[in-house]
Amino acid sequence: MKRDTIQDCLKKIGAEVLLSAEEEQMLLPQAVNGSKEAMDKIIDANRRFVVSVANQYQNRVLVLPELIAASEKGLINAVMESASRPRDERFIQFAVPYMRRAIEEAIDEQRALTEEKRHSDRYFLQYRFIPDLVDDVSKGEISVDDLMDKDWWECSIQLFNDMNFTFEWEELRCEKMKVNDNYEMVVYTFPEPKQTPDAAYGAVLINTANNDATYFTLEYTFGNRWMLCSTKHGTHRNYGTVENQGLEAFVAVVSEKANIA
Repeated sequence: MKRDTIQDCLKKIGAEVLLSAEEEQMLLPQAVNGSKEAMDKIIDANRRFVVSVANQYQNRVLVLPELIAASEKGLINAVMESASRPRDERFIQFAVPYMRRAIEEAIDEQRALTEEKRHSDRYFLQYRFIPDLVDDVSKGEISVDDLMDKDWWECSIQLFNDMNFTFEWEELRCEKMKVNDNYEMVVYTFPEPKQTPDAAYGAVLINTANNDATYFTLEYTFGNRWMLCSTKHGTHRNYGTVENQGLEAFVAVVSEKANIA
């Protein structure tokens, strides 16, 4: 519903005349039997209630036009079920629970879609975008500092991949540290994992002599377990589960890989 449509809708509300009980009794069966004219009269007469109920759910994922559309859908559902309405109950009293239910279902559906999109975008960043950056470091195409430039990441992803990319950038922390004379490390603290596979931490281990880089992750996986993994040149390696899920323990384990090398 466009903005001008909303304004038109609000203007009409003041001019609407509520239906009498007798008019409801006449129009509801007609609408149930497929009369578009009867349905339109019922919707128009109750539009103020459609908007009023929708307005109570503002700031909950959906914007007002979407809430109004869901509320109107609930009103239509109530019309189709109106045969079960108690005879002494006015139609709007019967319809409001249907309107609320339709709005709440629409909100839940949007939340599920938003969460699914967020998880998909997390996966892209952790397991595709960063590994590609790490490979570019090894090839000498970008610098180590580019592994920490979140603003550049965000612009690049939105420009080349997804304008609606959803990620909690403010919760992503990056830190560069020296491991020994031959290696340095860039460590990522990701937003708290919520699904599998999600990484709690990431680390890029870089050989300062030749820029050879390997990307490590501490992944939240099935069975509430934590797995140490690495990715290098498209090859994924699993080192098994770890008991300590803390950042210091993760950094220590990755540092050991440098000492072994």
